Amino acid sequence: MRVMRNFIIICLFMVSFCYADNNRQLVVMKGYVNEDDLRIVQDKISLLHDQKDKSLVIMIDSASADMRAVLEIAKRLYEAKIEDDLEIICYIDGNAVGPTAILPFMADELVVSLSASWGDIIKDSVISQNILRSRINSLIPTSKKDARLLMKLAESMIDSAIIVQESSGQLKFLKEDSAISEDIIIISPAGETLILNQNQIYNHKLSKASMGAVTFQDYVGVENGSEYGFEEKDGLNLSSLVRPSELVKKDLYEHITYSNDKDNVVGKITIDDYSSGINQSTWLYVKSALDYYKNSKPAFIILELNTPGGEVFAAQKISDALQDIDTQYNIPVIAYVNDWAISAGAMLAYSCRYITVDKDAVMGAAEPVLTSGGEMKTASEKINSALRADFSGRAGFYERDPLIAEAMVDKDMILVLRNEKIIQLKDESQIKAYGYNPDIIITTKGKLLTLNSQKMLEYGLADFIVPPKQVKAVTSSEKDAGRWPGSKEMLLKHHFFNGMDNWIVDKYTMDWRMKFFSFLAHPMVASMLFLVLMIGAYTEFTTPGFGVPGIAAMTALFLILLSSFSIEAINWLEVILLLAGLILFAVEIFILPGFGLAGILGITLTFAGLLALLLPGLEYVNFDFTSNTFNVAGQALIERFMWLCGALVLGVIIIAILSRYVLPRFNSVNKLVLKGSEEHDKGYYAGLKASELPKAGTPGVVEAVLRPSGKVIIDKVSYDAISRGEFIAKGNYIEVLEIENGHVVVHKRSE
Repeated sequence: MRVMRNFIIICLFMVSFCYADNNRQLVVMKGYVNEDDLRIVQDKISLLHDQKDKSLVIMIDSASADMRAVLEIAKRLYEAKIEDDLEIICYIDGNAVGPTAILPFMADELVVSLSASWGDIIKDSVISQNILRSRINSLIPTSKKDARLLMKLAESMIDSAIIVQESSGQLKFLKEDSAISEDIIIISPAGETLILNQNQIYNHKLSKASMGAVTFQDYVGVENGSEYGFEEKDGLNLSSLVRPSELVKKDLYEHITYSNDKDNVVGKITIDDYSSGINQSTWLYVKSALDYYKNSKPAFIILELNTPGGEVFAAQKISDALQDIDTQYNIPVIAYVNDWAISAGAMLAYSCRYITVDKDAVMGAAEPVLTSGGEMKTASEKINSALRADFSGRAGFYERDPLIAEAMVDKDMILVLRNEKIIQLKDESQIKAYGYNPDIIITTKGKLLTLNSQKMLEYGLADFIVPPKQVKAVTSSEKDAGRWPGSKEMLLKHHFFNGMDNWIVDKYTMDWRMKFFSFLAHPMVASMLFLVLMIGAYTEFTTPGFGVPGIAAMTALFLILLSSFSIEAINWLEVILLLAGLILFAVEIFILPGFGLAGILGITLTFAGLLALLLPGLEYVNFDFTSNTFNVAGQALIERFMWLCGALVLGVIIIAILSRYVLPRFNSVNKLVLKGSEEHDKGYYAGLKASELPKAGTPGVVEAVLRPSGKVIIDKVSYDAISRGEFIAKGNYIEVLEIENGHVVVHKRSE
């Protein structure tokens, strides 16, 4: 009977549609339903406005939608039903779950597929249950014989507290569980909103028929094709995103000063740190280059990039400097991505007025990571958010799409190209994969955005692609001089520079001084200098005279100061703290008796000054107490601080070994070696006979501070003495421990 009934219904539908072809329009809602579908519905209603016996066929297969857009679609359909006598035929082809489940309630005829699901309206809802219930009820014609049942179903699809049971072929709607008997079937338990399947829809006479999509296409007279929405649209016109070549050329001419009467100089900076990455040394190189070009005034600067990234803090300083030379000195910078501009490299590219790429270029993947325990870990959300905002701001500064930049930092972003516009989606279910004008997916969740050269051009990130051309090689002498004709530069062979033939490339190369400064700027080198300073200073203060350890300590301190000055990381307050500490320490040793406040304060100020010198960028550090995280500058500072901590621990270990095993013997042989009658084999030690030296346990008093060597008075006789690494101030009582290699070894004793 059911098959026969469906056959009769289908035949009637097909006959009626054959005579109403001009009075019928089709709307397909497949995938995520939004404002685009609203516009389509409005257009279809307009086409039917002057027709008689008009009908609108709506085919739904959607599990998510924009609730406000669906309610607006329902409103327009209801108005057309009342005012223009529009008939609505709804076909659920798979799912009508979420907001789109509202539309079948207002259908004059409902048809479902053989695997249909209908319900769970509250899903993705931004409207309260009461308002939603009221709006849906207003769409259901009260004249329909099953209007009351439809209202109950709508309420159950909204309110998860309603329990839906089936007993003796009838649906029951309860607020609490009743006694369960054998003939009761629970369709929707407590805690779940109602979803009806195809059998339940048909058995309770909510649909006229159930059939497959192909059969439905036959009786509505629609062939499988683009109108139905199963074929994706081939490509999309990206003309609104790609900058026209005429506009790029005009823009270049506006910002680049060119003379036909003389040679025009173009600067060039190369960051090709493919192995080491961007760091403080890179920042020193770029800073020196930009200072040079501020004086030489080239027409523009080429920043050639081939880098996997590096330190974010160093990249931020470089990026700020690149923007500054453009905006403050009117020297535009063209980023030329010659292979890679990954992570921090992408930040540098975004900081240039123009971005050009070779055919194999890639750019993106800029998620901040930290090194912890030898492993790379994703930075905190606070740092990620700050860097995302930084990328967005730098992209917007030169009118590039900020969403593309943010997606290179945030792997949770979903971007699509919809109607020639880049938009961000909250969930992948919002991607419009079918139907009219489907989305072009740029990036999905869980994947950092990385673009090749063609995509960079299509999405308006790159201004033009530099095609490979045969150019003359730069000679070794030209490389050494850093100057060569523009005809040997690939970028200047692009057609944008046609007619500009008298170019001279002036590439900035680091001399030995800049290379030396870059070497000093590395955290490992700075830590080693700190280690040498520690050991040298300790050895010098604990041995008589001034020798190699003191020279090594002074040299290390000088190099630390030189490195800080070279990268402009120094602050005069740091120098003042360091000098004040050294002066107080010297006063304590050479003027004031004992060791007191001046010595403690001197050591504290000296250490504070040194720490500030060795941790450049301290003023940029911020700490967020809500998330307990540092900003990017803070993370860079922590990395350098860990290097210093390692040097400090190593230094303490070395000093402990020196004080226990090396310095006592060193001091004993550091005196003038005795000759003749004072040789050891004749019983003389340090100018005295062995019998004249004090015995172990003999008490005395310190005459000159032991650090650990000095002088003591024992039985009114002055002796050179040494402690076991112990600092003993003048006037303290001591006791002889032993005579070691002719040297008096003492320790402090209580008075």
